[in-house]
Amino acid sequence: MASMASAHRPLLPILLLIIFASVAFSFQSGEGMISILYGEKRESYEIRQGDVMMIPSGSIMYQVNKHQKESLRIAMLLCPVSLPGHFEEFMQAGGQRPETFWNSFSHEILEAAFNAPRERFERVFQKQRKGEIFKASDEQIKALSKSTKEGKLGKPFNLLKKRPSFSNNHGQLFEATSGDYSQLKGHDVDVSIANISSGSMMAPNYNSRATKIAMVVEGCVDFEMACPHLSHESGEEEEKEREWGREEERERRWERERGREREHGREIGEEEGHSYQLVRSRACRGDVFVIPASHPVVAVASRDNLQILCFGIRAEDNRKIFLAGKNNVLKQMEKEAKELAFGTSATEVDQLLNAQSESAFLPGPGKSRGGHGHAIK
Repeated sequence: MASMASAHRPLLPILLLIIFASVAFSFQSGEGMISILYGEKRESYEIRQGDVMMIPSGSIMYQVNKHQKESLRIAMLLCPVSLPGHFEEFMQAGGQRPETFWNSFSHEILEAAFNAPRERFERVFQKQRKGEIFKASDEQIKALSKSTKEGKLGKPFNLLKKRPSFSNNHGQLFEATSGDYSQLKGHDVDVSIANISSGSMMAPNYNSRATKIAMVVEGCVDFEMACPHLSHESGEEEEKEREWGREEERERRWERERGREREHGREIGEEEGHSYQLVRSRACRGDVFVIPASHPVVAVASRDNLQILCFGIRAEDNRKIFLAGKNNVLKQMEKEAKELAFGTSATEVDQLLNAQSESAFLPGPGKSRGGHGHAIK
């Protein structure tokens, strides 16, 4: 799967394009039209900020930006139907720039297929030299803007008009699943938008099943993630540098450890230590990063308000689990389980878990105890 974003200047449509991948669109700004040719029919819909739409693989599509001043910004998640991580796009119209795929066929085949002489075919399919995106006249834009035609695919679903899953003074989370938008069914994909106020943060959380491909739409985010894989890999690499000539010492250490384990009544391998690597980075508008399933992560808005778009992969039945805040899942543990898990009294555990009164979106570092918000350094 791949994620990408595109921006069209005002009044620019895109050429006829066939993409052999299912495409999840999220429209970030601007107003326009999208037309899809699929199954011998055309469907055309108005598009605006917050709209989400799923386009079937093999569709021919083109978009028009009808806004006079604002660019049409689109984020896409491509779900290839053949090779994982690889997709193909074919130019239906065009000519030399961009080249149409019709140029690959022999003249005899084209003349027979279109029942037209070569000269006529060349006048149509070899004349375009303006590139993939080009300007249209006001009259053409006006006519295209009136050509709405609904069909089997259905209207786009506007994510920002849905009631947020979580909302407070620090942020909002809007989510669209297959239960909200039928087009997402069968693709195992969801779409979400998080708005986080300047200096605020999304509470530590993880996704039970979905891997999230996140793109910063506005502002900058400082994020931290706990990753066991990087810790294991980096530890292995460091150890390789020191391995040679240490086999005997390792054997002696292993024997001593095995003796201690037996003294305490435990079998080797019954208890293993874990270590985690902190992944920390800053991402700004247009940057894309990946959050693997099950990895605890925190996102902090820097000086400006932050908006993040996420496409979820393997998202069916996914749950976002919060590890801090009023809706902290750890609060559901029994008293005895808390005492056993944390090695202290349940009262002390509860004091910590109940100290944060906000849910999902929280005051950021330096802001939660009366200070001023600041970015992670």
